[in-house]
Amino acid sequence: MTPDPERPHVVRLLEWYLLALGILLIAQGAGSIVRRAIAYSGPWLVNGLLNADPLHAAIHIAWGSVMVGTILLRGNARQVTGLALVFGVFYVGLAVLGIAMYHPFGLQLNLFENAFHWTVGPTTLGLGLTAARSIRYFQTVTGRWGRPGASPSGRVSE
Repeated sequence: MTPDPERPHVVRLLEWYLLALGILLIAQGAGSIVRRAIAYSGPWLVNGLLNADPLHAAIHIAWGSVMVGTILLRGNARQVTGLALVFGVFYVGLAVLGIAMYHPFGLQLNLFENAFHWTVGPTTLGLGLTAARSIRYFQTVTGRWGRPGASPSGRVSE
């Protein structure tokens, strides 16, 4: 993946952020499943990094896969920004539920998990909002939708 010079800088930054976050989410989710399968109970793993229950691990793998797939398949600027906004809202909601309820929906959300959700949720939401604003500004200034001949959907017209 190479940054698209026709995209606003903030969108390119968001692409790299989502790619890195997606890889980390997949690794954390897969590592949690493997740790449980082999019944390894190292204190630093159990009380932190690889402590996700199977449902929580699957959520991380699913979100990470969507992020990596969207970036590697060259999603347009609106798709990348939309993904960041939806992810950010979802994880802020998960953070709120993790504080407000004990193990919501059977997810074992404790201090470490809640801290992670309170970090990535607002960060991703903020980057998504900044990218959305940047896209609107870019469109206003250039009169283009990100690539020469591109429509609002991001597709290039013939």
